[in-house]
Amino acid sequence: MKKFLVGIATVITMAVLCVVSAGAEAYGDYTYSVLEDGTVEITDYTGSAATLEIPSEIDGKKVTSIGDKAFQFCYSLNSVIIPDGITNIGDNAFYACVPLTSINIPASVNDIGDYAFYDCKYLTSMILPYGVESIGDYTFSRCFGLNSIIIPDSITSIGNYAFYNCTGLKSIAIPEKVTSVGEWTFSSCSSLSSVKLSDNVTSIGADAFYGCSSLADITIPDSVREIGDYAFNSCSKLRSVIIPDSVTSIGKYAFYNCEALSSVVMTDSVTDIGNYAFGYSSANSKFVLIDGFVINCYENSAAQKYASDNGIEHKILAFPVTNLSLNSANHNSITLVWTENNEASGYVIEQYIDEEWVQIADITDNTKVTYKVTGLAPCTTYNFRMKAYSEENIGEYTDKIIVNTTMTAVKDFTSPSRSTSAIRLNWTENAYATGYVIEQYTSGGWVQIADINDSSTVTYKVTALKPGTAYKFRMKAYSVTGYGEMILGNKTATLTVNTMASPVSRFAIKSRSSVAIRLRWAKNTAVDGYVIEQKIDGKWVQIADISDNATTEYKVTGLKASTKYRFRMKTYSVTKYGEKTYSAYTSTLAGATNPSAVSGLRVKSRSDKAIRLAWTSNASANGYLIEQYVDGNWVQIADVNSNATTEYKVTGLASGTTYKFRIKTYNIIDNTTLYSEYKAVNGTTLS
Repeated sequence: MKKFLVGIATVITMAVLCVVSAGAEAYGDYTYSVLEDGTVEITDYTGSAATLEIPSEIDGKKVTSIGDKAFQFCYSLNSVIIPDGITNIGDNAFYACVPLTSINIPASVNDIGDYAFYDCKYLTSMILPYGVESIGDYTFSRCFGLNSIIIPDSITSIGNYAFYNCTGLKSIAIPEKVTSVGEWTFSSCSSLSSVKLSDNVTSIGADAFYGCSSLADITIPDSVREIGDYAFNSCSKLRSVIIPDSVTSIGKYAFYNCEALSSVVMTDSVTDIGNYAFGYSSANSKFVLIDGFVINCYENSAAQKYASDNGIEHKILAFPVTNLSLNSANHNSITLVWTENNEASGYVIEQYIDEEWVQIADITDNTKVTYKVTGLAPCTTYNFRMKAYSEENIGEYTDKIIVNTTMTAVKDFTSPSRSTSAIRLNWTENAYATGYVIEQYTSGGWVQIADINDSSTVTYKVTALKPGTAYKFRMKAYSVTGYGEMILGNKTATLTVNTMASPVSRFAIKSRSSVAIRLRWAKNTAVDGYVIEQKIDGKWVQIADISDNATTEYKVTGLKASTKYRFRMKTYSVTKYGEKTYSAYTSTLAGATNPSAVSGLRVKSRSDKAIRLAWTSNASANGYLIEQYVDGNWVQIADVNSNATTEYKVTGLASGTTYKFRIKTYNIIDNTTLYSEYKAVNGTTLS
């Protein structure tokens, strides 16, 4: 019969007096003590905040501990932030903080005391940091709203009543270092439907899962030797149990009132079975055999004796299947493998579907030892079991094996943009993923550079990179199961991306003529060369690839006079893979050639006081400048601003005297006046 829980809680009616103990000090709403190491332990809180951020320092001293009962009965608290640096949360620290819905526990915490969160009725979720080694007695007892908790692998023990009456808790995974499930640990967790026990658990304590009315299936690992009294009492939905060969003792009432349990498999390793352990329920305060309940057992075993003594139907087991295991898995199938059984005629494989075991294969050839289960969903946990059979007997079921399909691979892993110091990576969202891991090839090995825990994020920017350098990346998706396990997808193919080379600076026109333009730029020691492009007929055309970074000039020839041209350039570096990685282009540089020089310059006529100069009209010019050599200097004597004018009369000269003249053309393009080279001629006036 159900045992009554005594001593879980004492209802206290009291007046709370704020008494500062000897050596205690006050800091606002806090009372604290200084520990031997000079750090602070908070011993009491008298405030009424709804949202509270506990200070990391008090009076210049680091806070490292939340003392026993420090925040108990704080009926105002809704949310608490515990700062990094706190290592200890004492007994009853947040006892009966009923309105508390959220609390963060930093990675620095390694000890959580008994009753620490007892009766925090509205606390909904909890993540215990890696480093916490034990969960004390009654720690989360009566946290009715607690529906999820992540227990780290560092936990070595879980105390008695630790999760008693956590009616909202749906699933739990016991870490590998835990060796026992204590008394009443998960009792009355009425929503608990998924339990994963570690392979190191050796005992399941008395009343451990008493009243877990949603628990339909449980795998008891091969490590368990003892199942305590009332351990699964009143698990009314429990449908299937396999007692592994390791179990030697099953306590009284262990599976009492499990009305949905139609059969149980027990080997001859079990030597002690308590009263009413299996096959009974209660009706009108009487012990009643469950109709149709069957014990599958070996002949002359304690289980057979229990069945006979209690008038329970039993079947004799033979030839078990051994070594059922996962052979391979991908995103939509799982292949199972086992050892051939020479005594069997065939095998039956079952899968746990919708809270019941469903036969998915009847293999009539005992030499066949593999089976591929198809049509599965990616990154999903599946349960299988199997048994052998012959015409006369049926074998016992194997232990349930829990296997996962793999995650589908990330698709469309590309790099849409990059700069001299950063590369952006993009991919397609994976609907099955919890998140993504990105790796970069560095110093001869793959190094994780990002863990993106949001599957809707489909871009990541890698920064602090070197210009003109090739980088390699790969990524994979992952999913976290209800047991807290990570399922990884296959890695993408390696994506090699080059950062852009550092750009050209001070790109300009150094000089020009009527048929050429000389370009110049600053030397870039970080690159291997330069590419120059010219815009021709509306398209950019490469006109030079300069593979010496010390070259800082280039002459563009074969141009037309008085014509505007456009140029741009970029640098490149050659990666260790022999690829060229380019910089961004410079801004477009526009420049015009000079007009062509005047032609046909001559003395057309002269007198004793004047000389008439003539030349050929120049279509590339807007006009002409005429200069005369006077007293050792060239002096401009005319600006002929029409290129159609082809003559000019120089007057006021002396007779019988020789004079020197020169002329150049000019053109105005984009408000800049460009000149041709000079042409010279001598002329003598008449005597």
